[in-house]
Parts: sequence; C-alpha cells; structure tokens
Amino acid sequence: MRSARCQKACAGSMIEAISRGCKGTLSDGTVRYVVDIDPKYATDAAKLFGMPGSPVVLARLTQEAAQASAQDETIAANDSGKYIAALYKSGFWFNPKVLAALGTDDEYRVWIQRQPSAFSDEFSEYVNGEGRCVAAHVRRAGESGTGYKAPYACIPLTDMEHKIQHQQGESALGGQAWFDKQRAAYVQEWAHSRLREILGVESLSQAPVYQILYWAEQNELERYLPAVFKA
Repeated sequence: MRSARCQKACAGSMIEAISRGCKGTLSDGTVRYVVDIDPKYATDAAKLFGMPGSPVVLARLTQEAAQASAQDETIAANDSGKYIAALYKSGFWFNPKVLAALGTDDEYRVWIQRQPSAFSDEFSEYVNGEGRCVAAHVRRAGESGTGYKAPYACIPLTDMEHKIQHQQGESALGGQAWFDKQRAAYVQEWAHSRLREILGVESLSQAPVYQILYWAEQNELERYLPAVFKA
C-alpha cells in the first residue's frame, strides 16, 4: 500500500503505461527500464515527464485495476454526449475567444468558400476539380460600420446569389431570419470541425473529456466551458 505522503504527491500525476522490461545497466549501476505509453496519454506524459530528470514513482497496476480503469474510460466515452450537448446549449461555439483559438477569420472564410451554397447547394465554379463558392457576409446593425465586415459572419453563396443579396436584399433569398440561422449553423459547424481536427478525432464523442478540458486550459478558455465540465 502506498504511504499517505506518496498518495498525496502522486494525486493527479499518474498515467498508465506498459513495461517492456529491463534494457540494461548503466556504468553507475542504474537499471534502465523501458515503458510504452498509450497515445491517448501522450499530452499528459509530455506535461508530467517531458523534462529529463523528472522524478517518478513506479507501481505495478494489477489486472483488476486495469480492468476497472478501462471500464471507467468506457463509461466516460459513453457519457461524453452530455458534455458535447452542453457545449452547443451554452453557446460555446459562438464565443469570440473560442473562435479565435480555433482558427482565424481568414481560415474560416477559406472553409466557407469550399462549401456548397447554403441556398441552392450548388457551387459557383470548380478549381482543380474542387467546388468553390463566395463567402457572403451577413451584416447586422450594431456590429458594423461603413466597409466593416464582422469576423466569422459569412455563409457560402454562388456568385449570382451573392449579387442578388447585394442588389435585391436578403428577402430575395430567404429573408433575414434564414440568413441569421445559416450564419449560426455554419460557424458552429466550422468550430466543431476545427476542434475535431485539433484533438485528432473523427467525432468529439470520441474525445475524452479531459482532452477537451486540457485544450481549453491551454488556451485560457476554461471559464467559458459549461458547468458540467467543472463539476
């Protein structure tokens, strides 16, 4: 059993690994052991042990403890849906600082231009076989002045549809409510896809909650996370 002192020192600083055995003895008699760390713990490992000379404690993980750990991770993965739903419900994806951490407005517009038209599902043109649309800005009172274009505030339209938007107004394509809905849907989709790319997962439901928390902390965004992440 670990001492209370050891338990206190190790709290929150442990990750699982697999021993690959002794790899020799150094000239001073030090025995060198090698361990493999699962990729899902790579970030934590770098944070905890990235500096050479960091003191560590080794302990054998029993089969029962390993099974319990795996079961806990499975439960966490199955339960991750409520965390992702909370991100949507809280408006996390629309926070300007969250968007800035996910990518620039220029990157967002490049992504928009590669989406089919929100109105007709068509492209204006094709470049090297890849469809292109116009990143049409949706302007609203209170967030723009003369010539100002709010960041993360455009939707994909064909060139013709974009001209109609400017010449005849939003009512000719669906109305203000439709444009507002599309603007919100696209920025949310982009933000969601960017976080998937950053975390290296196909679906956010595959990302452990601690991974999302760590990303938020690294970007000083934890204050904007919904309460369920802080429980």
